[in-house]
Amino acid sequence: MNAFSIIDELRKFIRRGYGDGLPSKVDHLFSQLGGYYIKCSPEDRERLRQAVDDDTRLLLVGFSDRFATIAARTGDKACLFLALVAHSIEDFRYDARENIFRLVLIEHVANRLGVEMDELMKVVIDLSSDHCANYLREYLARPSEMNTLETMGITEIETEVGVGYQYG
Repeated sequence: MNAFSIIDELRKFIRRGYGDGLPSKVDHLFSQLGGYYIKCSPEDRERLRQAVDDDTRLLLVGFSDRFATIAARTGDKACLFLALVAHSIEDFRYDARENIFRLVLIEHVANRLGVEMDELMKVVIDLSSDHCANYLREYLARPSEMNTLETMGITEIETEVGVGYQYG
């Protein structure tokens, strides 16, 4: 399966949702897409970003939440990186405010895991379009007090399967 067929497969989940469990089948598909995206040329990354339609963009933003949550539960820093890659693929084209909420969650989990957010972001900025890279740089320049779960109305909760996050 190539990256474009994975995007087509992900479109099927727009109405069905992500499925049961975390990670689910769709999370594995996104993980494959992220792997392709990271390894391909800048031109191919641009083609992948262009292949994502508006309906699929919000689904991609949701993967940021899901992979940040997986990282918080497992300590897997690669999942945290994939959470950021979701933003690079989505390209801040759906609604940049949605991206900012998710970046705050990623930063929270990074701090929890002792991961340097700036270092992760620099790698993702290098993978991103100029459009996305500018938003990521703006995020890094924000005052730290703006980047808290509390400020964003996000609550960290304990569930029977581990930590989770609620918006609003």
